[in-house]
Amino acid sequence: MSKGRKIFLITMVIAVILMAGVPMSYRLISWAIVGTSANDDAHSVFIVITTTYLFGILTFASFFMWAFLRGEFSNIETSKYDMLDTDRKYDRIEHTEV
Repeated sequence: MSKGRKIFLITMVIAVILMAGVPMSYRLISWAIVGTSANDDAHSVFIVITTTYLFGILTFASFFMWAFLRGEFSNIETSKYDMLDTDRKYDRIEHTEV
């Protein structure tokens, strides 16, 4: 991958993280305000919702970083052509067996 493409990819990843992070931060802050200023039921709801959201975010981020560091996004067209070649191979095997 060229240096320009890497810079573009990193810039886009940061932009998407910021665009998703700002509303998420606003939501967490509003839940924290409600959770700390209300009764015990609100505390429980705040803990459950926050834990669920953070677990989802961390899971997605972990899989994304794993795939990125492994080089899964270096040539995303390869899997499409592999699938089409495999389909043609199975079609040939099917027609020769009949």
